[in-house]
Amino acid sequence: MARAARWNYALLLARLDLPLSAAQAFRAIAGEREPGWSGEAAARAAPLAERGHDFEATWQRAYRAGQALALRGELVPGDLIRQRPGVLRASFYNAVRAAPSRERVLALAPMAAELDQLATQPHALNDYVQRVARLDFRQRAPLARAYADLLQGKPLARALTQETSSRDITDIVMGAMIEREIVADHRAWFRAASAQAGDPWFQVVLARVEADTAMQTGRWLDAEAILRKAESLCTPDLAYQCLTIERQLGVLYTELHRVHEALTVLQSAVRVARTAGEWGRYRSLLWRLADAERFHSATATTRAYAGELLLMGNDCQNVGQAYDTLAGAALIDADGPAARRYLTQALACEPADLHIANHLADIARLDPQPGDLAQLQAMLARVRGSGKLTAAERVLATEIEGRLVVEGNRAAGTALLREAIAEADQLPGEVIANKARANAYAVLTFAAARAGAFGEALRLVAEDLGLPPGACTVAMAAEDERAAVVVRGPGEGEHGEYVARRSPGDGALAVSEALARRLTGCPRVRVLAPAALQGQPRVLPGELAWSYVTGVRDRVAPVGAPGEPRPLVVANVAPPAYLHLPPLAIQPVASGTATTLSGPEATPARVLAAMADATEIQFHSHALMDVGVSDASHLVLSPDTDGHYALTTEAIRKIALRGHPIVLLAACHAAQGARYLHEPWSLPDAFLAVGARAVFAAATAIPDVESSKFFADVLARVRNGADPATALRDARLSADWRTSRWVNDAIVFE
Repeated sequence: MARAARWNYALLLARLDLPLSAAQAFRAIAGEREPGWSGEAAARAAPLAERGHDFEATWQRAYRAGQALALRGELVPGDLIRQRPGVLRASFYNAVRAAPSRERVLALAPMAAELDQLATQPHALNDYVQRVARLDFRQRAPLARAYADLLQGKPLARALTQETSSRDITDIVMGAMIEREIVADHRAWFRAASAQAGDPWFQVVLARVEADTAMQTGRWLDAEAILRKAESLCTPDLAYQCLTIERQLGVLYTELHRVHEALTVLQSAVRVARTAGEWGRYRSLLWRLADAERFHSATATTRAYAGELLLMGNDCQNVGQAYDTLAGAALIDADGPAARRYLTQALACEPADLHIANHLADIARLDPQPGDLAQLQAMLARVRGSGKLTAAERVLATEIEGRLVVEGNRAAGTALLREAIAEADQLPGEVIANKARANAYAVLTFAAARAGAFGEALRLVAEDLGLPPGACTVAMAAEDERAAVVVRGPGEGEHGEYVARRSPGDGALAVSEALARRLTGCPRVRVLAPAALQGQPRVLPGELAWSYVTGVRDRVAPVGAPGEPRPLVVANVAPPAYLHLPPLAIQPVASGTATTLSGPEATPARVLAAMADATEIQFHSHALMDVGVSDASHLVLSPDTDGHYALTTEAIRKIALRGHPIVLLAACHAAQGARYLHEPWSLPDAFLAVGARAVFAAATAIPDVESSKFFADVLARVRNGADPATALRDARLSADWRTSRWVNDAIVFE
């Protein structure tokens, strides 16, 4: 069985297109010399290893040839140009810039013609050669030699960074700015020079720089718009440059926790890089993909990608990045000792930065060792002293320090964490600051619960959500290996439990029977929980009326009583055949006055438009969880003319629900959200964020016929004036549904 499992893992690595890792796994099986296994394993390993090594070897050959071309004018064989045109086009530009004479430039004409045959602009590079050959080399030659020195790592000549109107040296100055990564300091000049050159290669370079500047100043959406616009310039011959655009988009989406978009962009870019033979770009993209999978908590996939990176070369930067990623995956698995080992290996190659400090703070909690706090504070002092941190990163630095200080000195740690929260509140919309804020509240909650200060823990969770604590309330927090649950019943006083050691497989957090008894006498119970915990079913016994109360930060609050009823029913959708979804039973219409969208009319576009003024919205459809579509579950509707069939959290958050409706999501797993720590991201929360009064949803699979009747019962009670949580509880306990176990997986968000 163990060997079969290892065999299946080797096959999985091959399917993930990780040839070096797959070959290594098959070779290990072959080395066991087990009849029937070893021969087949060796036969599979050989071509995989050859493919992986050939990928690197051909690229390295092209890279070395490009260096010799740029520095010594040694011409590149035509077959190599056709095999690796991207990296060699980059070297071609360097060769033209570094050429000290007209003759050396003209010698590059055959290579220009070869590259032009592979390009969408058929004469661009040959025109460049001919244009440069006509320039004044008395002015150009000294700068060409200085540029060649720059390519060999010698100091940057001041003349190479002087903005100039002379066309004799413009391309050399552009190249120097790119090589020394100072385009951002000369953007206006570089923009004019690239427009004059008319080569999209440099427009892509400029877009990358402008997007990076926007990201560094927290203008994330501006950066996204710049990068998406730059994609329109991308053609196969520009893959070498355009892959950096995709990598940057992947970083942006990962930082914004738009993980499905990050995965989509990076997975596509990795495939393009491999197809184009761009080994250098591929390695960088694979690391970014591993990091995005880590954000998605897919630690097994993260380890697989990082393992391939370690087999792709032992240069320090690559090794450091791979071990850094492995440390992050180990932290998600709450394996402190493993994370410490990986971080130690990463630090042998990488300078300590804010990211490393963030890891160390968690490692020191999971696997405490003497000197951890001093090491962390020394790291943070260097990072702060660099003067390079943004305002949001300074908030994160304070939170990181407070997170570890509070483990040994609660008062000092609390002061730092409170400072981080106050600073984050001054930076609304800053994702990094929001993450630090959410984490600071979680750490304060755990510290309070660990000390037995359960009332303080409840107040902290409520404060994070912008809500008063109140009676008949449950507060929950869980992260990594620890959890806290606090209840306040109808009288005074709080009671709670703190769990110091949870494993990732412990499942959903629930209120224990002992704590639940403290809620006896509550007409209804509010459950307050941070983003990652919202949407878990069976948190409380079915005999209690309870709901998730998601908070008031960054959302539209319903005002006043609903107006004239305007119900909307979405049912009997026609999903794409390739999804292979079984048809649902015909659902009943709410009333004769309801607007019904069904069949081919039930498209995302029409549904979004119809929802705006509805006072009650019912969805009777399938819901799916697919990170290629959305980080949270999405509703399956009939496809629009462009083929889009998914109603996602992202799409809902772009509209306003002016009728402040009650929303019913009668779809399997419709309550399932992304496990973000800093903000809720689910279908129910999306509806609440844009104005819904309450949302009913199922956390698990539900029977379509029964669920239609059950939710009709719930909605009838709400229409008759019942509170949503009470209506759900009363329907659940009625004689018609008392024996149906699935009804306990229906939950309400308010």
